[in-house]
Amino acid sequence: MGHPIAFEFAARLAEIAPAGLDRIFFTSSGSESVETALKIAIVYQRAIGLGTRTRLIGRERGYHGVGFGGLSDGGILNNRRVHPMVPGADHLRHTHDLDRNAFSKGQPEHGVELADDLERLVALHGAETIAAVIVEPVAGSTGVLVPPRGRKPLSALVGGHLSAPHQRCGLTRCHLSLGLKQLDDLSIWS
Repeated sequence: MGHPIAFEFAARLAEIAPAGLDRIFFTSSGSESVETALKIAIVYQRAIGLGTRTRLIGRERGYHGVGFGGLSDGGILNNRRVHPMVPGADHLRHTHDLDRNAFSKGQPEHGVELADDLERLVALHGAETIAAVIVEPVAGSTGVLVPPRGRKPLSALVGGHLSAPHQRCGLTRCHLSLGLKQLDDLSIWS
């Protein structure tokens, strides 16, 4: 049940979104969006018979809201020191390499080895344990950190439907088509 305008807007979004991104779920805030996406990811893994996939992966310096899932998946150091975390959360290293990318224009040349840090975590934990990987295409809470050139789509590294780019102000920070061009199956806009 919902208001007809919400359904009309969802249909309009689906029309302009990349092929396959045609399920729209509205929430009240970015924090609620992330919490819901993490729950959907875990339930989806169970529904397809992969119930061992419960681990959540975020990126250092990432911000994903004020709920326990978002705080756990987010990588803001002081939040992690103060609040209890959801068990099984881990973090990719951030891609900010000021020594090599100072004064970069556009996507930085250096840092792809950090963007590909997911390979290290897959080797450490096993792909069969990872339910979701949530990163911001352009990190904003820690300064504007644009991803480096040459990064791989996240789900290619873990073997399936896992990546969930979290785009705070995603429709204005990255144009819809730019922000979603490497999307695999789930996007969080807030």
